[in-house]
Amino acid sequence: MRALRGFGATPALLALAACLAACNDPPRPQTEPQTTEPSPNASILPAPLASDVETRRAAQARVAASALGDTGLPVASATPRVLREDVQLPSDPQRPETGVRLTARFSWLDLPPFPRLPETNVEGEHRLRDSLAFQITFELSPQGRLRGVFGSEAFVLPKGSELRSRLEYLGHVLLWDSGSQYTLLPAGTLRAVLVEHRADAAPLVEPRVTPVGYGRVLGIPTERSELTTPLGRLLIDQGPVPGAGPSGLLMCRLLGELITAEPTHNGCSRTKLPLRAELFSAGGGHLLFEVTKLEKDQPLEEASLTTTPAGAELVKGRLPPSGPSIVLPKSKLAELRLRPAPRDEKPDPLAPKSGLLLLNRSESLRYVLLDGVPIARVAARSDVHVEGLLPGKYGLVTLDFIGDDSTPLRIVALPARVALGDEVESR
Repeated sequence: MRALRGFGATPALLALAACLAACNDPPRPQTEPQTTEPSPNASILPAPLASDVETRRAAQARVAASALGDTGLPVASATPRVLREDVQLPSDPQRPETGVRLTARFSWLDLPPFPRLPETNVEGEHRLRDSLAFQITFELSPQGRLRGVFGSEAFVLPKGSELRSRLEYLGHVLLWDSGSQYTLLPAGTLRAVLVEHRADAAPLVEPRVTPVGYGRVLGIPTERSELTTPLGRLLIDQGPVPGAGPSGLLMCRLLGELITAEPTHNGCSRTKLPLRAELFSAGGGHLLFEVTKLEKDQPLEEASLTTTPAGAELVKGRLPPSGPSIVLPKSKLAELRLRPAPRDEKPDPLAPKSGLLLLNRSESLRYVLLDGVPIARVAARSDVHVEGLLPGKYGLVTLDFIGDDSTPLRIVALPARVALGDEVESR
């Protein structure tokens, strides 16, 4: 600077000299990364396949990753990725451990009162209804694994098929045929699988989460919150269950999919387990999920900790075959009545000689309930002939798994033909 002044330096030269002097200063330490920068632990999907929803999930997951670090899982594995068929699942830990086993069931609420006739077999009716309850047995590992086994013929999925989930992934693995085959159910498909037996992906929606107080389920104090999306409201009770670890998140995500809730929303607790939930569907359905049995410190088999069993075949784009449309054998159907009742009206000339002919002309799968017992599932645009029912009058209602599209109670005198949806023209 002194040399420049000696040469009669101009202001421009003085500015240049100041710049050169600054360049010789020691480098300043870099500032800390801002919260908007991606975490090095975040799982990044290939750019061509990423969507706005997936980007939002990754951002939410980065916020949650630090909180999940104390579960015993590596922080990187706590950042959930979208489960897709092109994602290779890493191997699971193969070590025995203890966890939580519980039995839960879904049931329809707000069904109309069914008629009680002199020939009604009340005990048989209750026995059949209990045998067809939508029951699932869950195993929850403190390492963030969930296994759910379908235990009823009433589900559209075969009895004994399994849903398995991992904390690191958004979505489920569906296994069937004794675990020899499996397919992947990305987040957003579970509702269509259970309602329509189709793996259609529904758009996921960030739910509005509203705390609504406290409750108690199975003697466990719970925090109650309401998740709301355009498809309905989910009123959910979550309570602390030692040994479940963060696996309660997986059950909460599963329930949230019934209203297509974005699975990384902040309404699911990582330290509590969903013990009860009521779904109020925008279509008028009212479905209850409740835990009926809870067992702590249960030994979990090594095979149940593995998301995909060794040697299982990946079946892309296909679900397991559904069970038979008529969910009860003829001998069981007869237990709904103590004796046949005479018919006191002229029969439909198109009715079968015995039983109940169901013609579904709607665009959705329908459950058919007689006296509150789900006797059949009738796929869209298909017919089912239910044989084995004794002649007489029955109360009949139809609806889907969520409880939507329910029909008013009607009294049918068997033998009969019943149209579901659009009325069938005489022919």
